[in-house]
Amino acid sequence: MKNFGESNKGFTLVELLVVVAIISMLTSITIVALNTIRNRGKFASVQANLSTVKAEADLYYVGNSNGYGNPVTASSACSGDVFSHSIIPAALTEAVRNGSSDA
Repeated sequence: MKNFGESNKGFTLVELLVVVAIISMLTSITIVALNTIRNRGKFASVQANLSTVKAEADLYYVGNSNGYGNPVTASSACSGDVFSHSIIPAALTEAVRNGSSDA
């Protein structure tokens, strides 16, 4: 029997378990949202890096061509072009598709 002078100071086990369950669900939702945001940030970084590489490759190609889109020969310019202009767009597309951040 409960006396009128006594007060129940505390929580029941069920109340504590409910609070713990709610906190764990909120934590899991937050972690999923943060991973999604992190992945979007990585993708944006990859796209920015790839667009920079493409712009630099285009500048190199324009600077080392004879005005008709044909590269200058190695004897008149530099000793070899390590980037083939026709391969660069395919490589950029492949890197974006794979989600590479090494570009």
